[in-house]
Amino acid sequence: MINDKGYAIIKKDKENNTLSHAYMLLCKDDNPEEYLKSYAKLILCSSGGCNNCRTCRLIDKNVLPDVKAVFKSSILVDD
Repeated sequence: MINDKGYAIIKKDKENNTLSHAYMLLCKDDNPEEYLKSYAKLILCSSGGCNNCRTCRLIDKNVLPDVKAVFKSSILVDD
């Protein structure tokens, strides 16, 4: 589990049913893919990142169509 301000904000927004349509995250972690997966699980999993449900397993396998990590210095509309 991630313990940073961004995670706490998104967790609170989910609990209050006030999630935004987008969040920008800056990762200082050595493994940004796992960092971002934790956020995706928090948002998309009905239990807030249980790591056992179908959604969490698909996120771990990088096959959930609702989750796409983009590692670029700039992001275009087509991305």
